[in-house]
Amino acid sequence: MQIVVTGKNYQARKITELLSKNKDDFVFTDYDCAFQMREYAEEFIRANNISLVVDTRYGGLSPEIPSFLKYISSAKKFAYRNKIPTNKFWIFEKQQQAQDFILETEFPIVIMPDIPNAMQPPFIAETKQKAEKQIEKLFQTDNKKIIIENYISGVEYTKYIAFDGNHILNLIDTVGYFDEISTNNTGCVSSFVKTQIENEIMPLLLDAFMEEENGFKGIFGARFLVDKSRIPYFTKFRTFFGELDVDIALNTIDTDIKKLFLSCANGNLIADFDKIEKNAKYAICAEAEGKITSVFANTMSKVIDLAEFEGINTDLITEAIKHWHG
Repeated sequence: MQIVVTGKNYQARKITELLSKNKDDFVFTDYDCAFQMREYAEEFIRANNISLVVDTRYGGLSPEIPSFLKYISSAKKFAYRNKIPTNKFWIFEKQQQAQDFILETEFPIVIMPDIPNAMQPPFIAETKQKAEKQIEKLFQTDNKKIIIENYISGVEYTKYIAFDGNHILNLIDTVGYFDEISTNNTGCVSSFVKTQIENEIMPLLLDAFMEEENGFKGIFGARFLVDKSRIPYFTKFRTFFGELDVDIALNTIDTDIKKLFLSCANGNLIADFDKIEKNAKYAICAEAEGKITSVFANTMSKVIDLAEFEGINTDLITEAIKHWHG
């Protein structure tokens, strides 16, 4: 089978490594993403009998990628338009407009680029001076738009799903801490909140998603911020598995990942899967000594011991656990 993996990121490397284990498959990694030029892509697929394309940048298993999976501003507008709870936000295309806004706003606020960027994660500004510096930095690094939103203290909870154009399958859930550390131990999010997200918010989100008729098929996450009052706010979509979540997904989803991708791309999720099985592993993933490190074990205490042994910052682990359960 001929497979193309696109993206110049950690996720592309991990997916390529996994799919390449089957020696009957030929896996080509398009780091420059030239394959995403539609006319070229369609011609390349026909000429080379490509069976599967995995876009690790936007989660797509089809050529169509809706704007609300690419841009935070579009995701926020999508949520607001469809009455999906989200924290208050403002979108700015000019530096001066943003600078004028912070003269009157209350702090803290969160400032982020419109296009999610691991090198420019959401920044919490507690003062006007810090906000001014971050706004200037973002506009000076070729960001066309920035998003400012109210800061809400809470747990970052992400629900990943596979979508084949008509049906969904739940994959994994994770909790994170400022995009610095992630775990699949989501016990800090109450069953009440999980049920609310599953039964009330996700159907709204997915009905609106399908009404867009954008042709998208693929893997994506819906990220929520759960505040101390147990109110979940939609914050953004995670395209494909996040950088800190891809190892967790590939090591805890107990099924054939290639079959999952193919079923999703071909619109056969429900025919091929009743549900996605997961193993009993707990995991922590974070950056350690300049590289992304993931550890797995059958108990969370063992995971924490292994994480410290592998060089993951112990203060970060302690801080994250305190935040999740505080």
